[in-house]
Amino acid sequence: MTTEMSSTEDIIGRKEIDDLEAIPRSSAPRRRRPPCGPLELRLDLHLGLREGHSTEAQQAVRKAKNAQWNGETDLPWDTDVDQEKLVVEAAAAQGGHAAGFDIAGTPLEKWGEKEFIAFGVESQNWTLSQSSTESRAP
Repeated sequence: MTTEMSSTEDIIGRKEIDDLEAIPRSSAPRRRRPPCGPLELRLDLHLGLREGHSTEAQQAVRKAKNAQWNGETDLPWDTDVDQEKLVVEAAAAQGGHAAGFDIAGTPLEKWGEKEFIAFGVESQNWTLSQSSTESRAP
């Protein structure tokens, strides 16, 4: 069975795909108006408590707020982290930055210690920035 190639003009009815003026008006998609006038949506959002809420509601809201994870208070921000040291130690434990990989003929062949460390730091940053609900503490 022989397959014939068709030209753009045979397929879409015009020579150039971006020639919008050549599109017949009747085939152009029409914008439809909604059956009624514009819709108005009003939302009242109340965060926190206002006067008049019951004591039970106030206690429930406080309990819920306190149960939430808080990055400002739940993380030990004073912990000293040397990312470059961690990358160097991990590479040494594995036998070097490219241990087990044949990097001959690749751009990595020209990388030095500085580039491998920078890549390792960026890799750590990416890994730590990924969110997973499975890894979160309850």
